Amino acid sequence: KAASPRAASPATAPAVNLADLLTHFGRFAGDLAGLFCLALALMTLLALLLPDLASGLLAAWAALLRRWMGWGAYWVPPLVGLLGLWAFRRRFAPQAAASFWVRFTALELAAFSSLALLAVAGGHDLGRAALGQDGGRIGWALTELLLRLLGGSSLVSSLLVALLAAGLLA
Repeated sequence: KAASPRAASPATAPAVNLADLLTHFGRFAGDLAGLFCLALALMTLLALLLPDLASGLLAAWAALLRRWMGWGAYWVPPLVGLLGLWAFRRRFAPQAAASFWVRFTALELAAFSSLALLAVAGGHDLGRAALGQDGGRIGWALTELLLRLLGGSSLVSSLLVALLAAGLLA
């Protein structure tokens, strides 16, 4: 009696079963990623808007975002939600992937430019940034970097140009 191709030695059986499992359920990976991103975006938004209702890991996540991004933490839920929508949609429109990533990168550029702009509007104060105000620590650091590279006179205008360019690309 000939051995069937499915019959494998006991040492290779788990690897074959895992490969079969991944092949069978691999098509759902994008859907799971999209669902995860959309759920994370919704939970993050609720934790940022209603911090008294958040607890545990979600409260720590919201506090981390506020501390590092300040008022720019509100950029995270829409961007993560956009990633979730793309994960659902990419199977139906694979040719749109390149334009999605150009737009997504432009939105990120706008988000980081707005963090630096918020830090400038708040007086570029490290104390306020450490408390999660204005553009947070990231906004303060970006402003500090741009001040050293560009000098103080052209900082606000270059940030506004970057924000406008990102808005036009998106």
